[in-house]
Amino acid sequence: MDTLLTSCSDIGIRKKSNQDSHCVRMAETASGKVIMLVVCDGVGGLFGGEIASADVILAFAKWFDSELPQWPQPIAIERVRQRWDEILQERNDKIVAYGNIANARLGTTFTALFVAPDGNYLIGNVGDSRVYRANGVLTAMTKDHTVAAQAVRDGSMTETEAKGSRGRSVLTQCVGAVPDLHPDYFTGFIGEGMLWLLCSDGFRNRISEAEILKGIEPETCADEQALHARLSELIDICKRRGETDNITAVAMKLI
Repeated sequence: MDTLLTSCSDIGIRKKSNQDSHCVRMAETASGKVIMLVVCDGVGGLFGGEIASADVILAFAKWFDSELPQWPQPIAIERVRQRWDEILQERNDKIVAYGNIANARLGTTFTALFVAPDGNYLIGNVGDSRVYRANGVLTAMTKDHTVAAQAVRDGSMTETEAKGSRGRSVLTQCVGAVPDLHPDYFTGFIGEGMLWLLCSDGFRNRISEAEILKGIEPETCADEQALHARLSELIDICKRRGETDNITAVAMKLI
């Protein structure tokens, strides 16, 4: 099975720095190919968000590059989930401690996708960066940790009301902001021909899910160059419509 991987990240039209960080990894193991995609959207003002998002990305890149190759085969998704949870808790404690020392409030969202050689996948999520699956329809595979999203789940707000609410951008949790962290994890089996997209909220604030689906329809993304061009076009649309946040998107297609 061949894999197309690409990523785009843009500072946007207003911010002085890009506080988004991302990671794309693929490697061969004794039992087959493993893939990891991560997107982190830093929060906490100039430089603070960069520190938090970069710290989490570096921790997961180190795990994939140095620790994962030493694991016994085949790789068990449940063990990956347990290790990811440990890493997130460790980074959360470190960032909280740093913020206390620096008298600053900082943190980062975390959204990641891991694909094992047998096709089983793990999604991890904290905050409001998202994972989407595209295969004729666009499906959000994560749940936002925002005030508005929680209100929708509680039944106290409709989805239409949530889209216009200030609470749609207020996080209920992110890595480094609170001592008690509760990541979401989702598992399943990945199929050929599907396209997977990870993105920060800056990528989806100004464009609809229908526009995202049209832009990354798997049938039109035959190679990495075409896939990268489609992501770049969508980011340009976001900027033309006035998106002020950093914009990051990472995509994968199995063919």
